[in-house]
Amino acid sequence: MSQSTTQRPAVTDYKVRPTVNFTAAELEASHIARFHELIEDVEVFSDIKSAVGRRKHFHPLSPRGHLGPAKITTPHNFHMSYVEVPPGSSSFLHAHDAVEVFIPIHGKIAFIFNDGGEEEIVLDPLDVFSVPPHMIRNFKNIGTTNALFLVIYDGDDVLNKIYVDQETHDKFAREAAER
Repeated sequence: MSQSTTQRPAVTDYKVRPTVNFTAAELEASHIARFHELIEDVEVFSDIKSAVGRRKHFHPLSPRGHLGPAKITTPHNFHMSYVEVPPGSSSFLHAHDAVEVFIPIHGKIAFIFNDGGEEEIVLDPLDVFSVPPHMIRNFKNIGTTNALFLVIYDGDDVLNKIYVDQETHDKFAREAAER
């Protein structure tokens, strides 16, 4: 691991301020999301039930429940989801206005990116990929078992700012018309 060359102040300037206190029950009620209690969001993205796009989304933290059912809905400047992906499943090529951070927990995830998906990078567990805004990409489980990763979405409006190419847009429009 390389050392950082960023200059920091020699001493952190700590401040004194009043703190807040909670009971364990208060924290459990609105500030702690237990993984085994999370509710699967079966409607968050239109492709999650397709043969190629099969995956499960669980949202431990989503301000105002914007992404779907979430245990922690208090104000934050980001959203969090766990995504479970079966072997061979993937998302479609898409982009967001905001940064999206992926952290695989287990499994092997390939990220395919750039127009046409001509580049690929593989992440191992606990690697971190901070996807720049407007970069077209998708992910695919290239392992032999289910993969699980954590996604952190920057900002407060994730769902209304998803961009796809014209071919993908037309495909989704046809599928919606057939329903």
